[in-house]
Amino acid sequence: MVCVEEAKLYTRPETPPLLIGAAVTAKTAEWVGSWADGLITISRPHEKLREVVDAFHRGGGEGKPMLLKVQLSYDQSLSSAQQKAHQQWRNNIFENIVMTELRTPQQFDAAGKFVQPEELNEHVRIAADLQQHIEWLQKDIDLGFDELLLHNVNREQQPFIEAFGEKVLPILTQQ
Repeated sequence: MVCVEEAKLYTRPETPPLLIGAAVTAKTAEWVGSWADGLITISRPHEKLREVVDAFHRGGGEGKPMLLKVQLSYDQSLSSAQQKAHQQWRNNIFENIVMTELRTPQQFDAAGKFVQPEELNEHVRIAADLQQHIEWLQKDIDLGFDELLLHNVNREQQPFIEAFGEKVLPILTQQ
């Protein structure tokens, strides 16, 4: 481990980088709005996401950039998208109190054995229908998000990149 003390940066950039605060809860988002240059959060059901956005604005974030990491699973069929999301992402849906107690990959895998595929629906946007993905992403844009960071949680990256590049992004960027 390297420890640096009393370091000084002699060549500062002309424009300081933005300090983007991360928040998952409305309480944290309100606090982040008071000091950060912007917000990053994760996708969730629309009403819960609206609560985070409203709290960020209420805390002083109005007009500041907002970024959204969107967890999604896209594949050729809904059942395949669901199954592959469950295979790769079932260990990532637990409450913070559980996540902070799990220490090893084996513990995450053991906890994930109790997760049913349909439980991912609140945490991952699962659909084979590109129009459904467009509608979900448009709602995010309508909430005021400036950047959407798309994360296909399953391992089918090539079809995801091709389909979203050809059919989803052109529609969303025309606006």
